[in-house]
Order: sequence, then structure tokens, then C-alpha cells
Amino acid sequence: MVSSVLLSTFLLTLLLAVGLLFFIRASVKDRTESVRLMSEQPEESIWLQLQQYFTQRAYRVQLSDAENHQVMFGGGRSS
Repeated sequence: MVSSVLLSTFLLTLLLAVGLLFFIRASVKDRTESVRLMSEQPEESIWLQLQQYFTQRAYRVQLSDAENHQVMFGGGRSS
């Protein structure tokens, strides 16, 4: 006969293992975001606003492609 203590311990261990697997799966998920912005404002004004926004959130410019009007920011508070 299986004691109720062993059964409940096994059940809790199984639930913890499932939770750990979901936690690990979520922690390695890629969180890269691409955004396309369009505005009527001049390009210089938008660039300054975006740079200020990301700088306040601890991001840095990693790559800037003026020909294609693309900028890649990296970092953030979690890195």
C-alpha cells in the first residue's frame, strides 16, 4: 500500500518538474522584435526621439544603415 505522504510528494515533485520545464522553455525564447514606423515628421526629428527613447531604457545603437534607413539597437535592462 502506497502511503498518502509518498503519493502527495510524488505529485508535487511531478508538478514542480513540469513547471521547471516550462520556465526553462520560456527563458530561452527569442525576444527579438522588428518594428516598421512611418511618420509625417522629418527623419532627423524621429531619429532623435527614437534614440532618446531607447537610451532611457539602456539600449545602445549596434548597427546603423543609412542607405536602407535601418537602425539596430541592442542591450536593454535584462542584458
